[in-house]
Amino acid sequence: MKRHEQQTGQFEKISIFFGGNNCLKLNLYESGKRGLMREKHHNFTLIELLIVIAIITILAAMLLPALNSSRLKAASVKCLGNIKQLGFNFSIYEDASNGWAPAAYVGGSGAYRGWSGMLALAGGLARDKGPVDSEIAVATNCSVLRCDSFNAQVVAYTGKVSYRNYAPNHNLPGKFDPSATQVTLRNQFYKPARFSQPSKIIRLGECYGWSFGNVLASPTGLHQDYLAFPHRGSTNALHLDGHARGYLYPFLKANMNGIVTNVK
Repeated sequence: MKRHEQQTGQFEKISIFFGGNNCLKLNLYESGKRGLMREKHHNFTLIELLIVIAIITILAAMLLPALNSSRLKAASVKCLGNIKQLGFNFSIYEDASNGWAPAAYVGGSGAYRGWSGMLALAGGLARDKGPVDSEIAVATNCSVLRCDSFNAQVVAYTGKVSYRNYAPNHNLPGKFDPSATQVTLRNQFYKPARFSQPSKIIRLGECYGWSFGNVLASPTGLHQDYLAFPHRGSTNALHLDGHARGYLYPFLKANMNGIVTNVK
């Protein structure tokens, strides 16, 4: 305070010396105030710095779960888009084959031995990434056949590269041959038009095997012959009428009769 009074007194003396020039007096006074403020400026103390770091840490802890949730939701939306595109590819194949749907697996070791290769043969799928595989269209070389969330889960579970993220429901041809084995069912072609409830029946779902026919006892489990639920307890599926949607595990497990199994 005393220093401020001394500086103010000096300004007044200088002002008197210059004939009481008010403009000069004001300029000198403002310059003095700025110099006094610069003298009062100080750096952050260690306590203040720690407080800032703590606030940033708390905000990050609050935002990261929301960001992660958004990332997982985006992956699920992308997966659903893939399945819708595959529904269009099935339509191309069936239009070119008098209404017959491809079998899940026809055997052998050729590029068209599975359903995705047969869709590619009909012109609906094309390889758009590497590496080149013995099959013309699989999850490693065709983006529409790859679900990033499920693929990462399969690789972590099996320790191997996942070639299949989607698979057909082998209960569909099973409608006409209920005594056939699962392997035989995979080799059968069928006509979707013969089913009475196409909007209810799942024809393609998330599975890393050649086909699926049931739902596991747990949403976190994985098996090459069962539907998977990689999207935080939900799965995406394509139906015989061409529409796609997601299912929560509790609902599909309780209502799979007529949707996955015992289809009509």
